[in-house]
Amino acid sequence: MSDKKHEHKHVEKDKSPLINEDNLQKMLQSIIPLIEKAKNEIKEFKEHQDDHGHEDHGDLHDIMLQPAMLPLRSLDMLEDDDYQQGDIFNSFKNDLGGAKGLIKIIRVNPDDACERIASCLENMNNIRKATRLIDIRKAFEQVKMFADEPNAHHQIKAIKLLEKLANSSESDKERYAYVKAKKAVLSGENEMIDAAAFRIQNILDRKSTRLNS
Repeated sequence: MSDKKHEHKHVEKDKSPLINEDNLQKMLQSIIPLIEKAKNEIKEFKEHQDDHGHEDHGDLHDIMLQPAMLPLRSLDMLEDDDYQQGDIFNSFKNDLGGAKGLIKIIRVNPDDACERIASCLENMNNIRKATRLIDIRKAFEQVKMFADEPNAHHQIKAIKLLEKLANSSESDKERYAYVKAKKAVLSGENEMIDAAAFRIQNILDRKSTRLNS
């Protein structure tokens, strides 16, 4: 009897997003050349109609019906919760209206769509840079806290932040700095930790200057 009771019990599991932030940006980057290709397809179709005196069928000039746009045909079937939630998605939603809004923009004015997608991508890149700057600052502060007050709590937090930064580094030189800093924190030696904090501060200063320039 007890087995029957639990037989139909459904346990809700965390749903992983179908599209993470990296893939969302890559998707938007790929759309602009598709729009340009579809515009050429419409132009060629119109020229073919004119050359052969065929009747104009307006529906066939719908950009979303062009072969180049085939990869986007199912885009508007995606719901908001299919995307990784956060500032990157919010930019997609606010700037372009999400997937459904984007399709409408492309259909109404392809040229305007390209400009708005490019602007949205620029906003996303700025969000990424600002977020990374925050993470670098947190890592610097955590390393300094560990240097001032060595304990497992500060050490673990510093290591996690440094690992995150190393895994998403923009260059080998930057990654080396975070890996070196992580080793210094693991060593627990004050001199090495101070040197690690200095390296991170240099990265922070350089990126802050670049972001504000």
